[in-house]
Amino acid sequence: MPITSMSCRPATSATALPSRPQAPVTRIRMVEAPVGITLPGFRFRGGQPRRVWHQVAEHQTRGLTPADAHGTPLVLRTARRNPARLMRGDSITDASSFRSAPLSRGPLSWNPRRLPMNKPDHPSMLHPSFNYGDAEHAHYVERGYFVFDRFLSDEGLERCRTGMDAMIEQLHPDCTPEDMICPHQLGDRWIWDLATEPRLLDMIERHIGPNLVFWSSHALAKPPRTGIEVPWHQDAPYWNVGGPLPGAVWVPLDDCSDENGTMSILPDRHRDGELPRLIDRPDTDPDTVPKLFQQQIDPEVLPENADDLKVTYRLGAGQMATHHTMLPHCSTPNRSMKWRRVIVLRYMTADGEQGGKTYTSCRTREPFERAFYLVRGEDVLGRGLPRSPSDDESG
Repeated sequence: MPITSMSCRPATSATALPSRPQAPVTRIRMVEAPVGITLPGFRFRGGQPRRVWHQVAEHQTRGLTPADAHGTPLVLRTARRNPARLMRGDSITDASSFRSAPLSRGPLSWNPRRLPMNKPDHPSMLHPSFNYGDAEHAHYVERGYFVFDRFLSDEGLERCRTGMDAMIEQLHPDCTPEDMICPHQLGDRWIWDLATEPRLLDMIERHIGPNLVFWSSHALAKPPRTGIEVPWHQDAPYWNVGGPLPGAVWVPLDDCSDENGTMSILPDRHRDGELPRLIDRPDTDPDTVPKLFQQQIDPEVLPENADDLKVTYRLGAGQMATHHTMLPHCSTPNRSMKWRRVIVLRYMTADGEQGGKTYTSCRTREPFERAFYLVRGEDVLGRGLPRSPSDDESG
């Protein structure tokens, strides 16, 4: 990664950068300023505004004391970052507006890789009453699922709806609304901010321990009067990831009912392990089974009264259900005249098996590789896991 020297001098007349709002002028304390600060959109001295991402690798104090440094130019060494990694909603900062200032306290110590990308800059998207305590955890362990009465705040629900509607509007003609896989890797900041909410991560940590990786988001939108019935299946066997897996996070953005394609689960069956699939039966020709049905559980191993035992998610918008990754579940078509929009988030442990997979962008049809982001705890195997999409060097 090339290293570029940059001098940031006090601005006399700064031209606003195009397209994105400028952040308020910030006073950077030059002497003993923390290595590792991330600043987007530097303006180079004598050059035009450049929409690139830089990571401050070094700073030079030129031997100045804090008092001498006040108001002097900043000289930084920066590592250029991929501009495509800027997340939608990030502000662009004009570094020519930065001036050094005396330190008001001792040396700073900050490692941005230890901070979730969403930590300081947006209000919580979760309802104040959301809590995953002992009773909720006991029900999840025993029955394999739990349904929360409130999960998203009103503002959080509106932000998610706005974000998903924008994705649907930008959908490539060859994609369907069910194809919106891992939008957090494609710059959709709202879904990343939701996935890294501290109270949500507390629940995931209760399931699998302190070292958490976020690896999958799925925006599932069933248009009115469309879709097919998805038969009973389990998720974990075909994900190509391993290790302890927490419950999937299933968040409806619309009221879900029997009419608009909601989901049903079979309580208690998560303890049965991986169940035989219909495609594995000797009397089944795999070539004749549609892809969607290849994970269908063999009906002969399901209880005869499965329809009586099932629990159907008749959830209101902004609620949340979490279910064990081995719990059998199914869903119905959307027979109503309204959309059914759902977000699904998935996590794993930092030491779990991380299998590769290639996805397709729902906007451009361009391929991209599955990524694994360390959102809490430690990279215990030293894999070099990025902390956020803007920190990902893989692309």
